[in-house]
Amino acid sequence: MENIVKISNLKPGMENVRVKVQVLDVKKPRTIKTKKGMRTLSEALVSDDTGQIKLILWGRHAGSLTRGEVIEIRGAFVREYRGIMELNVPSQGKIRKLNKQRSK
Repeated sequence: MENIVKISNLKPGMENVRVKVQVLDVKKPRTIKTKKGMRTLSEALVSDDTGQIKLILWGRHAGSLTRGEVIEIRGAFVREYRGIMELNVPSQGKIRKLNKQRSK
C-alpha cells in the first residue's frame, strides 16, 4: 500500500499518489473539451498541515466534495498546468470521506 504523501512533498509527474486532506473550497462541475472528447471536472482547494493545493476531480468524482470534509484520496496524479501544480483524481481514483467538520 502506498504511503500518505504530504502536500509539501508533491511534485509534478508523481502518480498513484495517496493524500489525506481537508476540503477548503469547492467549485461547481463543468464540462470541457479535451483531446479525449468532452469531459466533466470540478475544482476544489484542499489542505493538510504542510500546505494547500488545487484538486481537480474528473468524471464521476466531479462535484462530489463538500467544504469542511476530511478525505483520503488514492490513485491521484500531480501535474503542472499553466504554471500551477495540481493534484488530479481520475475517474478510476478513489476518494474516501473520513469525517465532516462541523461549524460551531
